[in-house]
Amino acid sequence: MLSPHVFSPTDRIVTVTLDPSTITSIDPDEVHEWRVAIYDLIDDNKFAPAYSVLGTLLAFRPKGIDEALGLIRRAVSLEPSVVGHRVALAEALLLAGQSEEAEHIAIRIVARARSMHEREVGQKLLQLTATAVASHQHQ
Repeated sequence: MLSPHVFSPTDRIVTVTLDPSTITSIDPDEVHEWRVAIYDLIDDNKFAPAYSVLGTLLAFRPKGIDEALGLIRRAVSLEPSVVGHRVALAEALLLAGQSEEAEHIAIRIVARARSMHEREVGQKLLQLTATAVASHQHQ
């Protein structure tokens, strides 16, 4: 039995080989879609920024907050070290009225900051969430 391989954040797809016996259509549109999908997989392998940005946009739409939170959480799970995704999640949580969870994220950003800039971003977010938590407690 093969042991499962645990992928690291630096693992990337470097090539894609299609089995010719499984290709049932030579429709030019489908071939173009395959090429685009393969290029996207090989070129960057990074979908987290797209999830984060799309989630941020959806957070401002009526009834879009649940989907927004799901997308941004996915970005955080794919790239946990990217502070911008965590900030986007905290901001979306604030829009959803979940200020305590947003505050916990801000505290973790400050505690795990790898640079002065990350620490400053976390502290500003912490101030914002503290204000939201305080106003929520007074209601």
